[in-house]
Amino acid sequence: MTNPLRLEFTVLEPRLFREKAVWLSGSRSTLLFCTRYEDAVSPPFPAEGKRGVSIWVGPLSAFKDPKARLLWELEKRRKRPTVVVLTAQKGRAFLRGFREVSSLLGNTSVVPASFLRRRGKGWDSLDFFSPGDSPFMEGANPRLKRLKQAGWEYLVDGVCLIDPAAKAEYFENLRLPRESLLESLTLGFRQLKLSPLVGVAGEGLNQESLFSLLEEPLLRGILDQVQGQSAPPEGEWLLLAHAKAGAKLSLLGHGVDVPKVGTILSGVASKGRAEFAVSEVCQALRPDGERSEKDLFCRVKVDWRYPPDREIPTRWVQKNASPAGSNPSNG
Repeated sequence: MTNPLRLEFTVLEPRLFREKAVWLSGSRSTLLFCTRYEDAVSPPFPAEGKRGVSIWVGPLSAFKDPKARLLWELEKRRKRPTVVVLTAQKGRAFLRGFREVSSLLGNTSVVPASFLRRRGKGWDSLDFFSPGDSPFMEGANPRLKRLKQAGWEYLVDGVCLIDPAAKAEYFENLRLPRESLLESLTLGFRQLKLSPLVGVAGEGLNQESLFSLLEEPLLRGILDQVQGQSAPPEGEWLLLAHAKAGAKLSLLGHGVDVPKVGTILSGVASKGRAEFAVSEVCQALRPDGERSEKDLFCRVKVDWRYPPDREIPTRWVQKNASPAGSNPSNG
């Protein structure tokens, strides 16, 4: 498999957290996994493992935590495209919530992209890539027209800040074609200049429907433009996330087997010695469940033999030795 895309949901609302990861199949395999906000703002902050796309999910109140802005700045230093999903929204208050999130994160690159409502097992989408006077909105509720027009204006303002061609066209015609606006946002997203914000109405998002966000056509189309990430070196594991102060680790391996209980992993290129033994395998998942695939996601509980001094190393390799008196394990 070549260059799968890694999508990490940073969940600011605990009840939305999904512990089990998922591989999506398609033109390109995509790994979806979640990290609780309290774990995301706790050391370590692995740079190499934090590639791919970050999707922040939570209500407006969660963004008021001072650590949210610090973590947001860290995401930018990681050079990771970021999407904001603002939950529990009402249409008439959505754009006010968008402005407050932008202010709390201290980031003018956040732009509104769409407002979603859950209907059955699918999503109804009101996007902001055309103004409220578009033919699609004929006969729509005046409140929806005002929301679409105002969202379109905020989106155009954000795009014009980073795209001189779009700015020139807008000031000449006071309009931007939908295709041009979408192309500019997608390019800005890839280049880390824009972060789309998606609102979700009411209680439309829950633990079961969280990953279904990627089935919404507009958001999926934007994410499909992001380049996939190269796999870890053959025979190595990459740290993606941790939980409970390092007692649980989420790892991505390449050319490896599911570790057995007692397997020893050692940090690669760490400044100090760092080793742990696998005490439980909570989840092991290959793309499409195919044994022939070399990539393997594992979520494990660990017993630290030599805890790291400060940060947990990003890359790990299995040791082929066991301590005296222990049961042999792959050695």
